[in-house]
Amino acid sequence: MHLFESLIEPAAALTVIPAAAATRSHRYGGLPGLPDGTDWPSYGGSPMALLARLDCADLADLLPETWTLPRTGELLFFHEESFTTGESPDSGCRVLHVPAGLPPRPAPPGVQVVPPLHLAADRVASVPPYDAPALHDVFTTDPVGAMNARELAEDAAGRPPRHQVLGWQRDAFLHLPGLRPLLQLEAEPGTAWGEVVNVSFWLPEADLAAGRFTTARRYLETA
Repeated sequence: MHLFESLIEPAAALTVIPAAAATRSHRYGGLPGLPDGTDWPSYGGSPMALLARLDCADLADLLPETWTLPRTGELLFFHEESFTTGESPDSGCRVLHVPAGLPPRPAPPGVQVVPPLHLAADRVASVPPYDAPALHDVFTTDPVGAMNARELAEDAAGRPPRHQVLGWQRDAFLHLPGLRPLLQLEAEPGTAWGEVVNVSFWLPEADLAAGRFTTARRYLETA
């Protein structure tokens, strides 16, 4: 087995499905259920928009060997909407863990609510990027063999999903040292991201391993 194959990791692909087919609480957009006493998340004094809601129990069952986050309830992914793109991840996001089944809270004035879409999660494989630390020596000693091995690994894993939980980053050339992706989302109908084609949420490797998500960072990929 080549090192690339050994570094393939499980991930969850999120696919848009009809509401009638939904059996879990995964959502793209929509309104959040927030506990009483919990303020709507804000950034720079302005309320943020909800991008996604994930069903923790479903993901814990799908990814038992890599899911380190809460095993019950829901994770809510908020971000600020100014879309000031840059070379580095920013702090314009927040991830909250809330109980499942809370009634939706109306959005504050000025918040653009993303039209809600139901999602289904399925287990997939994800391939490490070219700059994964474990691959440094491989590319140094045998770059052609490493490239060929990665192509074989990509063929085995299949095309990356449009929306992905955990695993490796979908962009093989994106270099964010010390961070690992928690959630990667592409634009769906009803979103207004301009030149931004992907919004992703990242955690420091140590925090992801420990199940801490209070240090989440956001990265905006432009076309």
